[in-house]
Amino acid sequence: LTLSSGSGTCNVIFSSNGAKILTATYNGDANYTASSGTASHTVAPAKAASSTAITADTPDPSVPGQAVVVSVTVSGAGLPAPSGTVDITGANTNCSILLAAGTGSCSVVFNTTGTKTLIATYNGDGNFASSTGSAIHTVIKGSTTLSITADNPDPSIATQPITVSVTVIGAGATPTGTVDISGADVNCTITLTSGSGSCTGVIFNTIGAKILTATYNGDGNYLATSNTATHTVKNASTTTITADTPDPTFPGDIVTVDVTVSGPGVAPTGTVDITGADINCSITLAGGIGSCAVQFNTAGAKVLVATYNGDTFYVGSTGNATHTVSKGDSTTAIASEAPDPSLANQAVTVAVTVTGAGVVPTGTVAISISGAPSTCTATLVAGAGSCDIVFTAIGNYTITATYSGDANYKQSLITALHTVN
Repeated sequence: LTLSSGSGTCNVIFSSNGAKILTATYNGDANYTASSGTASHTVAPAKAASSTAITADTPDPSVPGQAVVVSVTVSGAGLPAPSGTVDITGANTNCSILLAAGTGSCSVVFNTTGTKTLIATYNGDGNFASSTGSAIHTVIKGSTTLSITADNPDPSIATQPITVSVTVIGAGATPTGTVDISGADVNCTITLTSGSGSCTGVIFNTIGAKILTATYNGDGNYLATSNTATHTVKNASTTTITADTPDPTFPGDIVTVDVTVSGPGVAPTGTVDITGADINCSITLAGGIGSCAVQFNTAGAKVLVATYNGDTFYVGSTGNATHTVSKGDSTTAIASEAPDPSLANQAVTVAVTVTGAGVVPTGTVAISISGAPSTCTATLVAGAGSCDIVFTAIGNYTITATYSGDANYKQSLITALHTVN
C-alpha cells in the first residue's frame, strides 16, 4: 500500500484456513527508517450457501390487525439441514423463527392496508451462510365495531338538543374519518379522534320512541359500517308544590304536602317523591295532582322538594317550597326526689325529664327551692338528668325545675312539694 498522510489500505487474500499472522513492513523514506508491525488473523472454513424461501403467508389477503402465519424453508446442499433463526420483517408486528429441520413458522400482523413485502432473513449457522427470501402480501380493508355509547339526555324533550357519542374499533390501526348521525329531525356528523367522537345538536321535534342511526364512512384501512340505538322523546313537565299545611309548624307536627304536575298533553301520571323533611313521603298522581304527609323533627327554615319521576309521555321535573318550623312546646317533669322526705342538711337527688313532639330535647334544667338558697343544674342526656340539692332546715318546700329550652323547644317548668323532717 502507498501511504497518504501516514495511512493507507489494501486487500489481501488467504487461501487456507487457520490462525494467521499479518506483517506490515514500512520501507522507510528520506526522513524515516524502515519498521514493521504484526497482527493475528483467523481464517474460518468456508460456509456452504443457503437458500431461504417464504413458502406461505396465510391468509393472503388479510385484513388490518389479523394474524398472518409466515412459513419458511431454508435449504443447503450436502450437509445437515440448516439450523438457527430466521427473522421475519416487513409487517407492523414482526416475529422470529427457530428452525427445526430447516423449516418453521411464526405470526405477523399488518395494521394498514396495501401491498406489502415480507422479508425472511436467515442468520446462518456453523455450516451455512446467511440468506434472504421475500414474498408479496396483500392487506385489504377490514371491518370495525361501531357503537353509539351515549345519547344524552335520554329521555329528552321535544326540540331539546341532545349529544350523541360514538366509538369505532378496528383490529389494526385506529379508525379515522367520520360518522354520520341520522334518524332525528336535525342530525349531525362526527369527526373521529382516536376512534371516538361526539356531536351536539341532534334534535327530535316530536315525542315518541325514536331510532338513531350511526353510519361510519370507512377510511383507508376499514370498510363502512352502521349501528343503531333507541331514544325516547317526551313532553316537558312542570311540578309545583301548591300547599304545605300547616305552615308554620312545630317539631313533630304532621305537614300535608299538595303537588300538581302539569304538561301540554294528557294529565301526567306516576309518582312524586317529597324530600327535605325528617320523615318524607311519596305521592301517586291522580289527574296530575296528589298529596302526602311529612314530618319535621327540628325547628328552622326548611325546603321541601317535590321530584316527579316522569311517565310514558313526560320527563321528570322538580319543584320546591319553603317551610318554617317554629320552636315547639316542651314538657318538664320531676321524676323523683330521693329521699323524700329528707333530713336537714341531707343531699337530695332531683331527677327530671323533658319531652317534646320531635327530637329529644337537649340543654339544662335549673333546680331551685322556695325559701332556700340551694340550687343545682341538671344537664340533659337523652332527655333526662339529675342533680343534688341540700335543705338546711326542716319544713315544707317547693322545688321548681326550669328547662332552659334549646334550638327546637321553648322553655318550660314544673314544681313539686318536698318535706324535710
